[in-house]
Amino acid sequence: MTKDAGTFIYLSEDGESWPKKPLVGLPLDLAWLQVGDVLQVKDLRPSFFMGTLSPVRLVEIQIEILIHSGKWGQIRRNVLAVPAETDDEYINAVQEGINHA
Repeated sequence: MTKDAGTFIYLSEDGESWPKKPLVGLPLDLAWLQVGDVLQVKDLRPSFFMGTLSPVRLVEIQIEILIHSGKWGQIRRNVLAVPAETDDEYINAVQEGINHA
């Protein structure tokens, strides 16, 4: 998916185990992510849930360095997230911030 770096976000339903496939792969290294951060994930796939904004909290980050022949390598940041427990007021405030960005 990426040339030299990527961030792959996995969504755990039980809060502990890593799913086999990521929810999303991003073609860049989001090095600023930290455990405890809350991200907003917006589903844009055509379906009943299209446009749904879902907060997720990061619970674990694993960094992989992939080494290829010729000293070529890649960085892969794997991020485990769980659905965040937030109230409607928080979600509305975040949505307003996104709309003003």
